Amino acid sequence: MSLWGVSDKIFLPQSLHGYKGEEKILVIPVISFEKLIGKTLENYVHVAESDLRFEPPFTVEIGASGLREVFLACPGGLVGEGSFEGPITEDIFFRKCELNSTDDASITTLLKSVFIDFYDLAACDRGKIITHDLVRKYGLVEN
Repeated sequence: MSLWGVSDKIFLPQSLHGYKGEEKILVIPVISFEKLIGKTLENYVHVAESDLRFEPPFTVEIGASGLREVFLACPGGLVGEGSFEGPITEDIFFRKCELNSTDDASITTLLKSVFIDFYDLAACDRGKIITHDLVRKYGLVEN
């Protein structure tokens, strides 16, 4: 049995102003993205255990498509106004992982691994973007 969700609402249009004039791009706000993926996984695990009475291990598949030329909208940056990282050069991101336990530490470990791989698509280091302050402020996965 599979549980899955689909949404393109995480892709947001953005205007860039540069030497070429105004350019329209699509971005993924990384804090919203991480919170959405984390909350969705927690909800699916809850439904699988509580409502469907399944027991771990669970096979977790996390992915996205339509990513080519999309940028990551990141907080911080050189002057604290944020930055656009990328663009992503792959069209599809997909990870299949085993979740052997549903405790917080196991879920956090899985999410951290997936997020690190996702940021790699835009050639950026999650550890330099998601600071300890952002983890505390938004309830994100620690680096």
